[in-house]
Amino acid sequence: MPGPISPSSCTIGFFSIRRTDLRGEVSDSFEENPDSLKQVECRLTDSLAQLRFDECLLGACDSLELGPTIRFWQASELGVVLGYSNVPEAEIRVDRCLADGVRVFRRASGGGTVLLGPGCLNYSLILPMSGSAALASVKKTNEYVMNRHRDAIAKLVSDPIGVRGFTDLTLGGKKFSGNAQRRRRQALLFHGTFLLDFSLPLMERYLLMPSRQPDYRQDRTHSDFTTNLGRSSAVVRRALEERWGVAGSVPSREVEHLADRLDEAGYRSREIILGV
Repeated sequence: MPGPISPSSCTIGFFSIRRTDLRGEVSDSFEENPDSLKQVECRLTDSLAQLRFDECLLGACDSLELGPTIRFWQASELGVVLGYSNVPEAEIRVDRCLADGVRVFRRASGGGTVLLGPGCLNYSLILPMSGSAALASVKKTNEYVMNRHRDAIAKLVSDPIGVRGFTDLTLGGKKFSGNAQRRRRQALLFHGTFLLDFSLPLMERYLLMPSRQPDYRQDRTHSDFTTNLGRSSAVVRRALEERWGVAGSVPSREVEHLADRLDEAGYRSREIILGV
């Protein structure tokens, strides 16, 4: 069983804003105040730490310690990530994960099960909800974020980008990005993955057909249903940063205390030990 998460392995950036700044309309503030959203730089090598870090940032924003932020990360090894209510035996090939040493995690947000690894770009948005009509409900938030991401990625390819199944981005009818959200009282976490140059057959090896699927999937296998965007992580990251109006980041020294929270109890994100 993996040991505790080491806070010393993390370097982060943080955006601290005045409480009065949180009351503005989020959908307007990114346009009207280009300095409103900052980037969080995090160097964590462990996927569980990454998932818990999302929760940590969400908690900080919910308690008015943190303003709107975005961050990006990439997994260095394969890992299965279940939606919060997913049952491992219904979503993954447990025997193969055990045989190959593929770790399995549960994240704080809903949605389906995904396989992460090299060739995927993961992002996390932390947004305060107070006073924002665009973020007032799950449905409105899905539309707001997904439309922004569609517009950002559309500039990188010649074929149309679609938003399907509420939180999927598609290219040629195939999914290349899945997303989910977790809401608290004052803030929300919206995170997801972009398939850039991922080995799609690995999904067949480790994932079962999903227990729930959008209508547009039409029972297609993982390999037939998904596709790679075929753009570098740097290009996709820059397109998203531009669309969200990211204006730099803040030195990590301002929030190094957040790293100390990653090994505490109480996180929804956790590792599932198979075969126990």
